[in-house]
This record gives sequence, C-alpha cells and structure tokens, in this order.
Amino acid sequence: MYKIDNISIVDTYNEFLIHNNVDDILYFSYGNQGENLTFEQFEKVKFDKIKLQYFILNDKNSLLYELGTKMPPVKILIKDEIPKINWKILQETKSILGYKCIKAEGSFRGRDFIAWFTTELPMQVGPWKLQGLPGTILEATDKALMHNFYATKISLNISYKLPEDFQNYIDEKKKNLIYIKDYIKGENEYLLDINSQILAGFPIGAKNKSDNVRNSQKETIFEWESEPAKY
Repeated sequence: MYKIDNISIVDTYNEFLIHNNVDDILYFSYGNQGENLTFEQFEKVKFDKIKLQYFILNDKNSLLYELGTKMPPVKILIKDEIPKINWKILQETKSILGYKCIKAEGSFRGRDFIAWFTTELPMQVGPWKLQGLPGTILEATDKALMHNFYATKISLNISYKLPEDFQNYIDEKKKNLIYIKDYIKGENEYLLDINSQILAGFPIGAKNKSDNVRNSQKETIFEWESEPAKY
C-alpha cells in the first residue's frame, strides 16, 4: 500500500499495488482526498467508480493500460508501453518498513526521481509507472517535490479478491482504448482551455510561472516530442 502526496495537495490519497508474480500488476488510487483506507477495508466496501482516481494495469504482453481522468466527464483507458527508465544505482542505503533499501536516480518523461528499492522483495515493481530496478520500490520522490510516493504497508503471501464491480469496470474499459499519443493531445488541449479560463480572472498581462502546459502533471514531456507542449 502506498500513500501519495503532491506539493499542491495538503492531504494524501490511498494507492495500492497488487502483484502475485503470475498475473497482471495492478496499481490504483481509490478513495476521497485525505481518507484513510486499508486494502482490507477496500475489499469490503461497495465499489464506487467515482472514488477511483485512476488505475494502471501492466499485462503479460508488456503493455500498460492507464485510466485517464483529465478530460471529464469521461474516464478513458489509455494504451501505453511499459516505460524503460535508465536508473543509476547509488551506494546510499536506508531502512523503510524494516527493509534495507538502496538509493537510485532516474529520469522519466520530464521528471527526475529519487527511488529507494529493496532486493529483499525481488519483484521489479513500484508505484505508478516507476519500475525496472532489481527489487521493489518502496519510496520515490520527484526532485521538484511535486509527486511523491511512500509505501506504508506491505502484505506478503495473502489471498485477495478485487470487488467484482471493480473487475467488471476494468474489463468494460478495456473494450474502448485510446493510444497515449491521441490522449495526450486531447489532454493538452483540455489543460490549455482550463488555464485560459483561470487567467481570464486575473489582471491583463498575468502569466504562468512555467510555459510548460504539463508543468503540474506527472509526465511533462514524452519521448515522441522534441520539446514540451507550451502555453
């Protein structure tokens, strides 16, 4: 179980990672802002798609499916490739939840991350789209401190069952996919429109602190772009 915080968000969200070495890897964020929810509690609640912030599904075919939410009111399932991050493993270590963790640094789609992973949990998984280290990532912080992930609990050798309505929701969304390039194009247009509406309420000549349309997003530039989308 992970907690995520954001520089612009005071409260945190509940995020969960499920992996059993055989099936798909599922990472999802569920619940209201600031709500303290364990996975055991999640298994028992009536699934509410409104409370599902997003999910990321890594399947056996090395594809990644992400539920996009930036073009309301429709939540769209995005087809992406599992990212490859060129990590630099460092010598510094620290303990997280009783596990010896090793420091690593890597850049992914415009952000520089510091990650702490443990080889005591050999699955090459982590929060969000961060993975590819020789162990499980238990903590990851964006160097700009805008997007940060912290493992708060680890459960091993347990049986679990997703709420049936949640599994049905995932299956239904997989019937209608959009490729990430197409989604990002639409998302950028949406972000530009929202920004224009916000600036309209400020004095004439007001500008953004950054000219990058995606400055507050986890991904600020993509591998097919020569430069970030700008205002």
